[in-house]
This record gives sequence, C-alpha cells and structure tokens, in this order.
Amino acid sequence: MADQFADILNRASGEAARPQTLPRGTYVTVVNGPFRSQKVGTDQTDTVNFDLKIVQVLQADDAEAAAVAGGLPGQTIFARFFLTEKALYRLDDFLDLLGIPKGTPYKQALAEAPGKSIVVNLEVRPSPDGTRMFNEIKSYARA
Repeated sequence: MADQFADILNRASGEAARPQTLPRGTYVTVVNGPFRSQKVGTDQTDTVNFDLKIVQVLQADDAEAAAVAGGLPGQTIFARFFLTEKALYRLDDFLDLLGIPKGTPYKQALAEAPGKSIVVNLEVRPSPDGTRMFNEIKSYARA
C-alpha cells in the first residue's frame, strides 16, 4: 500500500481518470462488507452506506461497453440511506428486502446485512451542472 501511495505522489496532478458510470440496468448484488456511517451535507445528516457488489446482470442497457470496461460482475454500487425520521422507512424497506425480519433492532439488522442479496435497478443521472454522470439506484427488489 505504501508503494501505491508513493507512486501516486510522484504523478502529475490532473492525470486521474474519472470512473465510468455503470450501464443502466437490473443487477443481482450482494452487500459487500459492513455498513459505514458518515455525516453528509451542510447540516451533517447521519447516513448508513453500503457497497453492493454485482454478482449477476439481469439486464443492462449497454452490455458491450460494460464488457470493454472489464465486465460488470465484481463492480460495486454505492447505496446510501439517510437516518432522519422522514427517510428512515427507506432503510426499513432495504433491510426487509434483504430478508431481515421487521422488529429487529437496527444495530443487529445492520450487522446481519453483509452477504445478503438484493436486486438493484440502476439508472444514470447528470450532475446539476451537466458536466458529469452519476449512478443512482432507482429501486430495489428481493433477490
């Protein structure tokens, strides 16, 4: 790891390539590792974040481009849930689709999430200024 860091420090700035968005599509994913918590935005809202690793492509709009980019299985999709009273139902729905029983304390439910499968419907949206594209999860379904 130290060698990679030293290599990066010796490069000229401005050469880093932006990661490509994944194609729109429907993917079977698995929760890849434990959740991470983070505070985001100007109001420092608490969030729970997951990496969802693609294990199967059910449908992708641009399979040829994905194959050129190294294929889709193994790629990760970022999932974020805001921990506010108005948004907490989204985390509840996600945990339910993972097969975690309702009524399970959040601490336990989040600990049980790694390794569980979920289907993701992924879209692509432009940044507000239109200069970049981002992946956005539009919906989830039970795997």
